[in-house]
Amino acid sequence: MNFDSALPDHLLEAAELAHRGVIAYLGDAGRNVATVRLSEIGPVWKLSARSVGGIADGGGRPDMERWEAALGELARRLAATRELDAVVLPSLIIRAARYHGTRVLWDGVSRGQGIDFSEGPEGFRPEKMTGNVEALSLWLRVFSASGEKIFENFGGLEPLTRPKVVGRRFYVEPRGDLLMDSAVLRDGIGVAFAPYLPEPATDGK
Repeated sequence: MNFDSALPDHLLEAAELAHRGVIAYLGDAGRNVATVRLSEIGPVWKLSARSVGGIADGGGRPDMERWEAALGELARRLAATRELDAVVLPSLIIRAARYHGTRVLWDGVSRGQGIDFSEGPEGFRPEKMTGNVEALSLWLRVFSASGEKIFENFGGLEPLTRPKVVGRRFYVEPRGDLLMDSAVLRDGIGVAFAPYLPEPATDGK
């Protein structure tokens, strides 16, 4: 998860949960999954980036065209030493989301979000609130064994914060339970994989 970009420390636990969730989802969809450790993929990624002339432009900013070419080269190199049909590269990414009252909408999902308005003004109506918040999404890229990108999509996971109203002021508080709701996590993973993979049956259904 996020082998090609660093995650802040407070998202590392969420990244591990997402990683396990993606593996479980692929398994439930009938795919045989082999994982590659970060310690193994790191050197291959450096070689892949070097092979396309680096992944930054002259000003040191990411060159997304060369970055994607390096990802394709990475997939090709990994497949050359393993029996792989496809290489799935999942990443957690922070995205802009829009809230409307007690719902937050982004990347194919609408999540309910409880607003703590116990200290809000009398008659406060949370359904009238609108605005922008940051939310966590799964960014999914799939490459063929030959290095061709065959699928890319985003799936919304959870908002990064919980809203709170004190008086007539709006605050957000960091969440300490990101991705701990397995049903919400699985739903976001399913959105990211659609329509590349059909939603796998669960509980014998």
